[in-house]
Amino acid sequence: MRPQVRAATVVAAAAALSCVLAGCSGGGGGSSPSSTSPGATRSGGSSASPPGMPTSAAGKLTTSSGDLGRTFLVDARGRTVYLFAADTSGTSSCSGSCAKAWPPVTVTSTPQAGGEAQQRLLGTTTRKNGDKQVTYDGHPVYYYKEDTRPGDTKGQDLDRFGATWYVVTPAGDAVRSTSSKSPSSSSGGNGY
Repeated sequence: MRPQVRAATVVAAAAALSCVLAGCSGGGGGSSPSSTSPGATRSGGSSASPPGMPTSAAGKLTTSSGDLGRTFLVDARGRTVYLFAADTSGTSSCSGSCAKAWPPVTVTSTPQAGGEAQQRLLGTTTRKNGDKQVTYDGHPVYYYKEDTRPGDTKGQDLDRFGATWYVVTPAGDAVRSTSSKSPSSSSGGNGY
């Protein structure tokens, strides 16, 4: 193969890989009530995701632990996922500028569990643009754009866009900081 052709092939492959990693696909938006059970999905990313923000790494949620002193959900690349206390009935209320700051975790296939994450708690909800957003115990889950490294939890306990954002436990509860003004959730599941 000639050097010029080989270089062009490498550049094209790198551009395609960059597009995949950046989630080149449809735009963000709110969601409509839809199935919250696992199922086939489309669209790996959201235009609300900043460049380089991964989708849910083949739809796998697993667990990690860190500064919070609790085990919490992350994607397969170690990116922390959050729930939004304003979301109800498995429906996302985060769109527009909210979804730019808190990109929804979207999938192209059935979400899978790893680590201490529980497969029975994984599902999806359909956003207004048709993207399938991952849910965990009925909570739509999101990334935080300021989390730039695996295990970052900079979005924990932030009150933004009308409600508080929380890291999620393997049981599906919000991780409540000891300094949080919100009441602590001691029951399993739906710990808004």
